[in-house]
Amino acid sequence: MPKKLKPDAVILVNPFQAQVAIFRDLEKLSKYHRKVLRITVDFDRSAHAMASEQVDEDGCRWWSLYLPEETTLGTVVHECSHMVDFLMEAHGVPLSVANTEIRAYLLGVLFMDVCHELKIGDA
Repeated sequence: MPKKLKPDAVILVNPFQAQVAIFRDLEKLSKYHRKVLRITVDFDRSAHAMASEQVDEDGCRWWSLYLPEETTLGTVVHECSHMVDFLMEAHGVPLSVANTEIRAYLLGVLFMDVCHELKIGDA
């Protein structure tokens, strides 16, 4: 794999031990999916940012965030919220008021980890 064809950062989300790849460039994200994961995805080129969950031919789930350089903190938390929903659903944790504390904890930790890795905000 070429050195440049890798995520800009990877976050490990506990307790699921799930890896979320972060990309700053949508074309790089798309190429990574095609060439490395062998998943063809028609990403919305007009998206300002996005959270993505894809499943490969072996049934393995891959999670990624597209957060370009000009992304605001509000957009980061918005996309992290989608990611938490994907992760909870994939790991059998129902999205419900009963599990709102789990969701809030995951969102806070993921948001702080993403901000730290991308060196944005005061994380």
